[in-house]
Amino acid sequence: GPQLPSFWQRPDVSWADSRAWAPTIAEKDGKYYFYFCADANIGVAVSDSPTGPFKDALGQPLLKAGQLSGQMIDPAVFTDDDGQSYLYWGNGHAYVVPLNGDMVSFDPSKITDITPSGYNEGTFVVKRKGTYYFMWSENDTRDENYRVAYATGSSPTGPWTKRGVILEKDLSLGIKGPGHHSVRRNRGRPLCAR
Repeated sequence: GPQLPSFWQRPDVSWADSRAWAPTIAEKDGKYYFYFCADANIGVAVSDSPTGPFKDALGQPLLKAGQLSGQMIDPAVFTDDDGQSYLYWGNGHAYVVPLNGDMVSFDPSKITDITPSGYNEGTFVVKRKGTYYFMWSENDTRDENYRVAYATGSSPTGPWTKRGVILEKDLSLGIKGPGHHSVRRNRGRPLCAR
């Protein structure tokens, strides 16, 4: 798999040196928390700037390979209107847990398996007009049918109602496998997938 970028390499991340992908970043109280995959674990690094430099916050994975069913990869963070942040992750199984206020720990008893039918990986969550949107990638990343499906719910942890597919191949345009997306809000404009 891919090697870790230079700031993730030893000695910066002492517990991993390969299979780096799918990072996410969240801000809280002027600190930036960078959640990343490495050796099928999820780690977290912290910085005073969104461009780094980042320092491994724990000296060990936040989520260890084999800790739960599926792979501990593809972290995503959603922060609700009340300031509570939630960590989502998974491959084969989708999980969510409320993060503690320090953004680098959580209560393991609060981990919830939220795996919908067709789930593979690449969770992303947003809230719009009081409704939570849980999105994920279906099929394998190497498959032209890799695509994004979604569900809606009334809380960041569900329960979720699967609604359908929002991003998929269009061979007439040469588009294959458009999975593992993100969403951003433009001021004054609707949410858009990319």
